[in-house]
Amino acid sequence: RLTKAEAYTQAGEAQDVNLSFIVYSASETTQFELFQNRPNPWNNTTIIPFNLDPGGNASLTVYDMAGKQVYRVQETFSNGYHEISINRGDLPSVGLFYYTLEAGDQRATRKMVLTD
Repeated sequence: RLTKAEAYTQAGEAQDVNLSFIVYSASETTQFELFQNRPNPWNNTTIIPFNLDPGGNASLTVYDMAGKQVYRVQETFSNGYHEISINRGDLPSVGLFYYTLEAGDQRATRKMVLTD
């Protein structure tokens, strides 16, 4: 049997529980965009999705809280949607990190949390 999903407020009132999925895809009007990594926080592997317009050389750089570069990927990408996977072993420790995508004169930064 299935157990009914339930959620409650602090006052004890029942609330509906819904599950939704975010689907990233390139559209015909693709523009430069850096999406939030998923999952976040993460502990084994995370995916960093992004759109490029136009395609070309791009780099994804991860920085620790002190601003020190701890990871970098530089490749040539086509126009559209892409994903870069980062594994736990790619970063030196757990904690808060910033990641920056640079392509031509376009730049965007987001943050992520690596946990134990």
